[in-house]
This record gives sequence, C-alpha cells and structure tokens, in this order.
Amino acid sequence: AAPLAGLPEVERAALLYRMLMLNLRYDYEALERRDGKDPAFAYLGALRRGKAVCNGVSQLYSLLLYASGIPSQIVIGCVGEEELHAWNLVELEGRWYHCDCTWDLGCRRPRYLFRDDRAFCADHMWLPERYPAAKSSLSLPDAIWKKEVKELLCINWKKVPA
Repeated sequence: AAPLAGLPEVERAALLYRMLMLNLRYDYEALERRDGKDPAFAYLGALRRGKAVCNGVSQLYSLLLYASGIPSQIVIGCVGEEELHAWNLVELEGRWYHCDCTWDLGCRRPRYLFRDDRAFCADHMWLPERYPAAKSSLSLPDAIWKKEVKELLCINWKKVPA
C-alpha cells in the first residue's frame, strides 16, 4: 500500500481493489470442504496461494485499506439462497460504500465497487442496523482503469522513503 501513498484516497482504494480483482482467484475447493481452518478463509490464503473464499478476500482488502489509512469494515451477510457471504464497506471522504471484490474476481471492470445500499440489496442481504449506511454510489473515471497497477506500483515505489 505504501507505493500508493501520494494518490487520492478514492484512487488508492480503487487501485487496491483492482489489484485483487486481477490477481486473486476464488477457492471453490475450500468452499466445498467448508473447513474454517483452511487458509482460504482468511487473508493468509489469499496472500500465500493467490486464492481464497469471500472472507479471505474481504479480509485482505480490509488489511490493504488499513495500511493505506482508509477505514473499512467487513460485512457478514448472505447472497442468493441465504448463502453466507462477506464483503467490505469502505469509508471515503466521510461517505460509506459497499465493495465486493469477490464477485469481481477475474473481471476486467468492477461491478461491485463503491456502491450504495440500494444497489447492493438487489443481490446481497445484511442487517443494515449493524453497519454504516451507504447512501450513494461513486463512479470513477475510465482513466483509472487504464492505469497499469504494476507500472504504477513500480513508479511510486521509488518515491517511498526507505
């Protein structure tokens, strides 16, 4: 997260999200085993093996956001036929937004980044009284998705003091 330190908060959160979208895979085998001790259920699985279930993905995104100075919370809820699911609420400039990196893994463009409660309740369920309200969605300029994350990290890494 340090190489992104000079960027605006929204851009840092979006680039971290994109980095996960492009580099993680969903661990279907771990989900089938349903062994909560499997590393795929925590951020370590995502870091060590490059794949995780929703809880591991949301933990890793939350950890990266924390390292970037961006507040977030992990939401525990359901999707579909009451299947347990985890995703993030991210606070940017005093407003909260839903982000579900798990559902965007492998996609070219995010569909579940910086969305409001109304957009998320179409296919996600949670207890809203337990979490901050996400009252609006946030659109990002196309230019941010044209940036190469690897290139940006390498350029900015040189600017970070040792």
